[in-house]
Amino acid sequence: MRILVYGAGILGSNLASNLCKAKKDVTILARGKWAENIKKNGLKVKNKMGFGTKTCRMPVMTSLEPDDIYDVIFVALRYTIGPIKDDPHQEEIIDAIFHGTGYKVVYEPNMEDYLLCHAAFITPAAMAVYYTDGDLGRIKRDKEYINTLIDANIEGYRAIEKGGHEIIPKSDVDYESAGYRRTCRIFFKLMCSTFIGKICASDHAMNAIDEMSALNRDLKKYFDETGIEYPKWKMVEKSAGKYLIG
Repeated sequence: MRILVYGAGILGSNLASNLCKAKKDVTILARGKWAENIKKNGLKVKNKMGFGTKTCRMPVMTSLEPDDIYDVIFVALRYTIGPIKDDPHQEEIIDAIFHGTGYKVVYEPNMEDYLLCHAAFITPAAMAVYYTDGDLGRIKRDKEYINTLIDANIEGYRAIEKGGHEIIPKSDVDYESAGYRRTCRIFFKLMCSTFIGKICASDHAMNAIDEMSALNRDLKKYFDETGIEYPKWKMVEKSAGKYLIG
């Protein structure tokens, strides 16, 4: 089975490395100096505790041509895998791909709605990173700003639900409740106060400005199509200042 990992960021590199280690036929698509570095030196990934580095050597592509054929192409996302809504389920294939890699795979049968909801949650968080120039510790005690982040996320969920999509994960279905707001406040405070928040939020967002800007543009277009007002989202967007593109 030929596998392509499309993108050599943190998640893509980790995925490709683990598939390679499990002796899968994996190719990674990377660009620029990073592609040249992987070709020359192999893909080097530190273990999760930061001690030691493993090196994997695999084919490196810099573009995907129309006649390139792979059995599976991964565009890496955190933790969750699944098909577009109403497409055939592929759980057996997914199980075969990840056998021997050590991954615990979560299979989501409605990936389309999951991605919409994921974007509506992480985009305000990315804007908070830009508001603080990458130093989220500056807002860990700013209750008003954190509440605005939560309001922006809720506006996004309203638009998604009005557009006929499910709210995923199920734990977020009651997004208008006090309990949901309380859970979000805990999440954002941890994000602003811990090393994990720095890696997963600050470092990622500061190295993915194009991606987050594109997400923001597409989500606002979707919100407009549903007719939902989103003033809190616009406030958080404005706070991001110079970073957002377009």
